[in-house]
Amino acid sequence: MNIEYFIARRLNKGDLHSKSLSLLIIKITTIAVALSLATMILSIAIVVGFRREIQNKLSGFVGHIIITQHTSNKSYELEPIELDSSVIQKVISTPGVNHVQVFALKAGLVKHKDFIQGVVFKGIWKDFNWDFFNQYLIQGNIINLDTVPSSTQIVISQELAQKLNYNLGDNAFAFFIQDPPRLRKYKINGIYNTGLVDFDNIYILTDIRQIQKLNGWTEQGKFLISGYEVFINDFKQIDKITEELKRKVSFGLDPDRPKLKVQNLKDLYPDIFDWLTLVDMNVVLILTIMIIIALINMTTGLLIIILEKTSFIGILKALGAKNGSIRKIFVYNSWFILKRGLLWGNAIGLTLALVQYFFHIIPLNPDTYYVSYVPVYINIWYWLALNIGTVIITLLFMVIPSSIATRVDPVKAIRFE
Repeated sequence: MNIEYFIARRLNKGDLHSKSLSLLIIKITTIAVALSLATMILSIAIVVGFRREIQNKLSGFVGHIIITQHTSNKSYELEPIELDSSVIQKVISTPGVNHVQVFALKAGLVKHKDFIQGVVFKGIWKDFNWDFFNQYLIQGNIINLDTVPSSTQIVISQELAQKLNYNLGDNAFAFFIQDPPRLRKYKINGIYNTGLVDFDNIYILTDIRQIQKLNGWTEQGKFLISGYEVFINDFKQIDKITEELKRKVSFGLDPDRPKLKVQNLKDLYPDIFDWLTLVDMNVVLILTIMIIIALINMTTGLLIIILEKTSFIGILKALGAKNGSIRKIFVYNSWFILKRGLLWGNAIGLTLALVQYFFHIIPLNPDTYYVSYVPVYINIWYWLALNIGTVIITLLFMVIPSSIATRVDPVKAIRFE
């Protein structure tokens, strides 16, 4: 039988039923630990949620990795490349890649009465994965790409529809500044709203054949595109997969064919990912502060309990208890307090996170934060690591104040009041 554990449990039960200072200290310490843990759980859930939400939305618009003509710049008028099945095969055979699709871009102007909006028409083809846009499609349907000739249907964002006063089924007129200038009429077949305002304001989905005609990419026997969008299984592997694709397609093609450029989301939108990195640093700071607060409260509480139990410590020493045993008694006592704090902290933190996850009660300005509400995501491994780390750090730190009990003089302690 573990005598130290037995004594600590009896002491703890006695304190919980007493009217002494120990009861108040235990309550305060438990509350401090619970609030610290709940704050840490929410902080991690929000940061992971932010990162996942923004990564998913960005990749929904442009893919995790894009492959374009090597001479293309960051404009929306990319140099064309010919669709090459060998490139697709090399990409899809790369470990971690789950989908490849082609795209073509064309900048233009959409006008309604006196309002003009600059937009980017994104041409898509039959390999397009609609899973992302189906989540955010609030009216209408996706584009029918099986029509001959090419479909004039488009899918626009709710932001654009409201700005241009368009409704589902309306005809939209687009101007393309080129030589000669072109005017095209499209039918609004669907309206989406992702909440990623910077992208919702400019992207219009259309049949890739429309872009090919506008750009004059209709050479006999060739299917010209702006590039390939690559989707991967695990965002943590994006840098590794990008380097592998660079090795496979950037310099491995026939010398007579154009070299290809491989870029990922971090390359395309460094400002957004720098901001996410800054958010991560803030969370590390919050976690550090919360751990320190929990340690200070646990240390203070344990010292007060030791002070109140000075006579009891003296009796144990008089009966022959060793210093190690006395130290273990108070470490166990700390564990009982910590356990209650963890229970309440997890209950509070997980409940608040789940309420926000399902009901989105805390809104955000999407113009600033790229999302319309605070996103949360509970990662079971992060949650376990947080709880286990809190227990280990706290109990190891409790060895320091518990050692004070070993310095008690039994003669003086027995007479201590």
